[in-house]
Amino acid sequence: MKSYMYIMKQLSYLLLTAASLLLSACGDDGSGRYELTDGIPTVHYVRLPDAGEADSVLTGAYMGETVCLVGENLTSVRELYFNDVKALLNINFITKNTLLVTVPRGFPAEVIDKIVMVVKSGERVEYGFTVIIPAPEVTGIKCEQTPEGGEAVLYGDYFLDNSPTKRLTVTIGNYEVPAEDMLEVQKTQITFRSPAMDVKGAITVTSAHGNSRPGGFIFHDDRGILFDFDAHPIRPGWGRPNLIETGPDAIAGNYMKFRGNLDAGEWVTPSDNWQCNFWGEENGVPTGNLFSGDPATSVLKFEVNVLQAWSALPMQIFFAEQGACETPLWEDGPRAQWVPWKETGGAYTTDGWVTVSIPLANFSLDGKGEDLGQIPAHFGSMNIYIFNRGRADAVGTACDPVILIDNVRVVPGDA
Repeated sequence: MKSYMYIMKQLSYLLLTAASLLLSACGDDGSGRYELTDGIPTVHYVRLPDAGEADSVLTGAYMGETVCLVGENLTSVRELYFNDVKALLNINFITKNTLLVTVPRGFPAEVIDKIVMVVKSGERVEYGFTVIIPAPEVTGIKCEQTPEGGEAVLYGDYFLDNSPTKRLTVTIGNYEVPAEDMLEVQKTQITFRSPAMDVKGAITVTSAHGNSRPGGFIFHDDRGILFDFDAHPIRPGWGRPNLIETGPDAIAGNYMKFRGNLDAGEWVTPSDNWQCNFWGEENGVPTGNLFSGDPATSVLKFEVNVLQAWSALPMQIFFAEQGACETPLWEDGPRAQWVPWKETGGAYTTDGWVTVSIPLANFSLDGKGEDLGQIPAHFGSMNIYIFNRGRADAVGTACDPVILIDNVRVVPGDA
């Protein structure tokens, strides 16, 4: 199979090559406006679309990869299939001697390892060509801290369990999820029963077509925890948060609860129900940052469980130096804003706990949501509030949400 670097090279071609270059690279013969011609096509060979790779001859390509068919009377092609999956033809990329096409991402009902061209008369012309199925891709997980016995959900693509000799597997560190704990496998989603919390590590999905590359998370990650209301308790500034509890909705142990009425508005001051302070001087970090990593490459993560719909105001999260208390908030110092209800049709709930990830490089907004072009200079205290300080597109509608938060942590950006 092609190496990772080779795949990235092909993606670069697609991103960097403009339409005009594509046309010239495929040898437009200047014959004018496209017209479907009679007769049958002949394919001499298939190559990459880039002019610098004109001598390359391909016998196969990955799903989603663009290739150039070289031959004669290619303007006679009315439809084109890879195996039995129809490809999208763009007449702007078809000439008599070249045809530019992207290998479709759909999976065939029958693999015949051929390109099938259908002409005006309905006649079919075949050319031998293999569609290569990529290795699995893991792009995310619903909740990094899924408790033992809970249903963990992976997101990605090419999760294919279609080999009679090699089943698809999920590995966490050195632990392989047993077959009986693999609850559901779809092309873009895997659900499995979570092992004990002390089973932790990077997740790898393996199919007959290869192994996934490491994703940007560690399952059951216990690094960089600032507070979890249990083993890492919080001594909050000015008595906040004021509701820490446990119950059947917990991941494990305690969580913090935001709850009550939220009024919609462009300028709304936070109430105690929607505030959490974690100041270094109160929590054993009198100087320096709350974490050891480089802020420029680190990621803030936490788990959230929204039990009742949230539809107003952003969650504002900001860091500052010890002793700053809330001053950077009112001075509109740089912060992140998390407004998930804007992306879900105006209201946001979760089906259980989900993991939120915000790179610290994104902590550059002011209260109005405008980019200040810089992140905080200090990370010795932390504040989480739900309120609005002039952001016109985050007004929303009045609501009565219940939002649970747990496992607030800062981890390296590569995991």
